[in-house]
Amino acid sequence: MIADFAVLVDLQRRASLAGYPEPVRSILEAHPEFIERSFRPEWFSGDQVRVAVDGRNDSVGFAVLARSGEEAELLALFVDPGHWRRGVGKALIDAAIVLASEWGEAEIFVLANPLALGFYTSVGFVHDRYVDMPNAAVVPRMILKVPQARQLSTDPDPQ
Repeated sequence: MIADFAVLVDLQRRASLAGYPEPVRSILEAHPEFIERSFRPEWFSGDQVRVAVDGRNDSVGFAVLARSGEEAELLALFVDPGHWRRGVGKALIDAAIVLASEWGEAEIFVLANPLALGFYTSVGFVHDRYVDMPNAAVVPRMILKVPQARQLSTDPDPQ
């Protein structure tokens, strides 16, 4: 997965430039290194990254999930602008749900880009509260309940 690092950085850059308003776009254009610096090697070694690929096996989106005890945090979700509104983001959320369930997490939370609130709501997130960010405006914190895998009984007659 670490081999995809440069591809994912480029994908995030394209999605950010297409999806963020000014002045964020201008800042990212002036400082392209900011996106690369936001990636953490432990994401890859800790199996926290899920990548969506198209029919040609090209990366078209990715999500990063972090463990925190009772709730997981969706640290990143980016989809190539050419693949927006094609179900890639929903598929990545589904993959994050599976991962969080495997970890035993009860919820996933995201500090949501205000421009993506409609997307997060459409995939089941609900508003929790607003969070003050050190270098940004107040952002909405949204949560999604994680359905846990059902425990199947090994006893054919549970009576």
